[in-house]
Amino acid sequence: MQDGMDERWSAEIVAEHLNKAMSDWDVEQVLTFDERGVSGHPNHISVYHGVRFAMKENTGLEAYKLHSNGLPWKYMGTLGCVLQGAWLHLWSSDVIWLSHKSAPQRAWAGMLSHKTQLVWY
Repeated sequence: MQDGMDERWSAEIVAEHLNKAMSDWDVEQVLTFDERGVSGHPNHISVYHGVRFAMKENTGLEAYKLHSNGLPWKYMGTLGCVLQGAWLHLWSSDVIWLSHKSAPQRAWAGMLSHKTQLVWY
């Protein structure tokens, strides 16, 4: 599956890959993008739809999705995290926070290990 801003993946093909990975590695839970794909990335959006398609076929699959932030939140740094966390805590009961103090450093290390991750098309 080719990555890129001009690439669209079918939900069926994504689900096929997901189902194979679930079988190969005994996966029961998936963390995916939401319907906005974080930054509107078409591959991220395709993954979201592929996971939803896989869930129709595999009722034992549990899936969690990342919440796409609006543009202002993305550039507010720690202050944005604190403000958005407070906002979501007050107005939403279905938010799960998954983080660790080393998360920002690990995220950057992961991004830097793939030369295309920091390329803006």
